Amino acid sequence: NREPVNAYHLALNRYPPPRWGRTKVGGKKVIYRSTRGRKKMLDAKVTLLYDRSQRKRPMQVAGFMSGAGTNLTKIMEWEVKLKANKGTSPYHVALVFTDNRASQAEAIAQHWGIPCICLDIMDFYNSKGHQTKKDLSLRPLFDQLVVERLEENGIDLNALAGYISLVSTTLLER
Repeated sequence: NREPVNAYHLALNRYPPPRWGRTKVGGKKVIYRSTRGRKKMLDAKVTLLYDRSQRKRPMQVAGFMSGAGTNLTKIMEWEVKLKANKGTSPYHVALVFTDNRASQAEAIAQHWGIPCICLDIMDFYNSKGHQTKKDLSLRPLFDQLVVERLEENGIDLNALAGYISLVSTTLLER
């Protein structure tokens, strides 16, 4: 039996996730990982990526993809499985984003009945007079366009599911 995966496990690059727990130490809530029967304390300051109690809805996720979309499809299938087994899911893939016009993003979004945003990165670079995307100084400008489109759609989190482009801090810090 696999434990459910959440953004915290993914951020730590741990799959399947180790045994995690919560406790209080000195009045502070901490997260710990069980290591051979001992508790190994982690940072007492935990920043929640999303607080469902404040929003009263599942986390709205944008699935970023560049190719066939198999990773994103698995994330959406897991959402359906959670809803079937537990009656709810902590997240909802609300839209598909791609920077590659040739990807399968439109077909996947249409199949799942969600919107698709396609901002082709090569079109962006060509409009700036570049034939390749090697000039990384333009990447924050592209990512700012992406952030604006995501905010229009009420997205809480980006899932880089097979997204092969570099991501600037403009998009990461959003």
